[in-house]
Amino acid sequence: MLQKLGQDLNGKDIIVATDNQATLRAYSARKSTPGGYLIEDMRNLFNVIAKKWPRVRLKFQWVPGHEGIEGNEKADTEARRATEGEHRNRRNEHHCLLKKLPASKSATKQHLKKKVQEEHEKDFRKSPRYERAARIDPKAPTTNFLKIAAKLTRSQASILVQLRTGHVPLQAYLHRFKLVDTPICPSCGTEPESITHYMLYCATYTTQRRRLRRSLGRDKSLGLEILGEEKTMKPLMVYINDTKRFEASHGELQPAEQDDEG
Repeated sequence: MLQKLGQDLNGKDIIVATDNQATLRAYSARKSTPGGYLIEDMRNLFNVIAKKWPRVRLKFQWVPGHEGIEGNEKADTEARRATEGEHRNRRNEHHCLLKKLPASKSATKQHLKKKVQEEHEKDFRKSPRYERAARIDPKAPTTNFLKIAAKLTRSQASILVQLRTGHVPLQAYLHRFKLVDTPICPSCGTEPESITHYMLYCATYTTQRRRLRRSLGRDKSLGLEILGEEKTMKPLMVYINDTKRFEASHGELQPAEQDDEG
């Protein structure tokens, strides 16, 4: 635009206003950044202008959202048009706009990561594991499990994984592999000791379960979904620890006292 003005710019102050602070930092830094080829092209263009008008004073200036800058809407419109493709720039004299812009490395990686994740989710929802996983975590397979596990001890994370996957040392599971003689719950003796039985129905743990319900609050029902929620982890671990059902295999599972404030 400056080169098309047909005016002598020597001795004039030219201010290029932008609301993009990242662009200004990248221009000043002179180091490799995503989209750095655009910054380098800007420098080359400024050098061309400086050679043509040696006494022009040209500088960048940050403004908050281009407030009060005349022609801002037109500049924004032209910028958006330029990004639509090379067909929008055929009559542009600036070489950077005459060819297709190269793909951003970070944007390409994000796109591929998203595509792989979508394919994984699609395949997982077709698997026989999905129905069980969805009962515990409706967002499965996209889950915040790593965030939850980061706040647990190794033993707590271990028992949580086992309860979520069903691979847990309860009678019903052990009996499937002929590791015990019966699937019946050794505590109450009424039915197979499944995860559902241990968490929701075993009469031996009625007192512990009552405390768990109180900790969850009136608005929260007790179901297997508490195995997938971050805010229920502390009362869940208190329940598991108080039943002492996994004391031999996992040891102490009581949450640390400092978790009261977390």
